[in-house]
Amino acid sequence: LYATLREDDELAWYSVDKSDGSLQLQGTVPLPGHGAGIGANPLRTTLFVATHDTAQICSFRLDAATGAPSLLNVLDTGLEDPAYIATDLSGRFLITPFYASGCVATYPIDPSDGAVRGKAISLVYTNKHAHGVAIDPSNTHVFIPHAGGTYPHYPEGVRGGNCIHQFSLSSDGALLPNRDASSIHVTGH
Repeated sequence: LYATLREDDELAWYSVDKSDGSLQLQGTVPLPGHGAGIGANPLRTTLFVATHDTAQICSFRLDAATGAPSLLNVLDTGLEDPAYIATDLSGRFLITPFYASGCVATYPIDPSDGAVRGKAISLVYTNKHAHGVAIDPSNTHVFIPHAGGTYPHYPEGVRGGNCIHQFSLSSDGALLPNRDASSIHVTGH
């Protein structure tokens, strides 16, 4: 089990006892900022960790025997507040929404070591409060939910999207607005 220790700027990993579910701390590694979203590639050989305050994405190789993470790369995104981390189902692209920046980006995953490096393949501005990723089983559609409400650092009157943006995922990792419906607004009952 992997968890970010936000106030300590660390990533911790634990073993899980299969008989009772208890956790045993195995170790920690430093992060360059406050840990946020965590995601792994489909093979569970690479772990990705976002940092809220420094807007970076850290790539870690996971030791097959111990689960210990070792840092491969830190990517400076230049955006504000990465909120979630997911790979597409093929493990070729990392998809992350940015809560405060109000956008979603895809990044190439280096096939030689599994790290995220380089510029975004796709960067699409949506609405404030982008905070999750869902991918359909065909790996061709991506859904980015956006929370409503306000954020402490927004100017007065700025609110979140309260919607779900829908995209087609191209074979080269680009996000294209879904042809039939690019977004739906979410309303309460």
